[in-house]
Amino acid sequence: MNVSRLLALRFSVQSPRRFGRVGVVLAVLGVAVGVATIEVALSVVAGFERAVQAQLVGTAGAIRVGPYLPFADDEKRPLPADFALYDSLIGAKQIASATGFVDKASILQSGDALEGVLLHGVDARWPGGAIAQGLRAGRLPRHDTSGRVELLVSTRLAARLGIVVDSRVRLFFLENRVRARPGVVVGLYQTALAEHDAAVVICPIGQVRKLMKWKDGEVEGFELAAPPDTHVEELNALALRLDPLVPLDQRVSAVQERHPEVFDWLALQQQNGAILLLLMVAVAVVNLASAVLIVITERTHSIGLLKALGASNGLIQRSFLWQAALLLGIGLTLGNLLGLSIIGVQNATGWLTLDPDAYLISTVQMDFVWGRFALANLLLVVVCLLCMSIPVRAAAAVQPVRALKF
Repeated sequence: MNVSRLLALRFSVQSPRRFGRVGVVLAVLGVAVGVATIEVALSVVAGFERAVQAQLVGTAGAIRVGPYLPFADDEKRPLPADFALYDSLIGAKQIASATGFVDKASILQSGDALEGVLLHGVDARWPGGAIAQGLRAGRLPRHDTSGRVELLVSTRLAARLGIVVDSRVRLFFLENRVRARPGVVVGLYQTALAEHDAAVVICPIGQVRKLMKWKDGEVEGFELAAPPDTHVEELNALALRLDPLVPLDQRVSAVQERHPEVFDWLALQQQNGAILLLLMVAVAVVNLASAVLIVITERTHSIGLLKALGASNGLIQRSFLWQAALLLGIGLTLGNLLGLSIIGVQNATGWLTLDPDAYLISTVQMDFVWGRFALANLLLVVVCLLCMSIPVRAAAAVQPVRALKF
């Protein structure tokens, strides 16, 4: 075995004092906790970003084709429900589905309670997204009904109006004259977007067309759903390619353009993760340096003896560098096991929860981002070993004569 590595093993395992053994153990545990913290932080940031984007895309739509400027109901102009362009995109796997929609402002009444809402009519191609996944009671509205208006209302709005499934409600439309339509609540849903849930009521598009006096097949715009793993940058690029293909009074907007505040918030979370990574690397460096200095202090007599026998300063420094590498390796192994175990347990149980009104999701999401884990481990190894060249110089400064008297 290499002499420097043999000395490093002896210095680490066979400490002459209990204090030295405790110091080495604490240093290893410090590195392990730091590694686990880094991996959990990276996992939470990645999982949080993915979950929030999925909620946002599933609720608001990945890409929307609609009026360039918002208009009052009597100023809206319908588009023909011609899906030829979007069908070609679906065939190319760029778009998962295309749904026509018509929106109309309304007042929803239940008993004596009134709330202003946006009646969002969707056609039979509507995939549901996060709204269908967030169905809490009842069912989705059917498109083959005639006469009554079937409504899908959020749990937040239902709580304010005292609505349950099968509740009879009335919709009022303020135009040249007030018009009223009866409706029935067939389902309750909940998403992570509180502003959306507070105002949007889902119903079949045919009912809204009748209220707008539009023909069958006419729509206000389209909502395009992308495949689940589509990155937001790909959605932005696709929206830019589609925009020249729509009429001049229409525009194509990706979800990031419509909700920039959410994506700015996610970018801030990534910055926080980077800051935490740097802090944990600094903590690991300090722990290792402390352990190495403790061992050098305890081994002062051994260092003096080695020098008296002809050992060079380089040999002694390499020995302590190998010791630092050994402690770092043990700490990395324990830290990776701890971090990956925490991520696995959270994914299996979901015991860490969040307030959805504040964080848009109800459970802490953790992803196994193996590439980021590997880069973090590599960064930790490189920085720690480079920084260890400073404390090991203390071993070279030991004088044999004084050390043998120590």
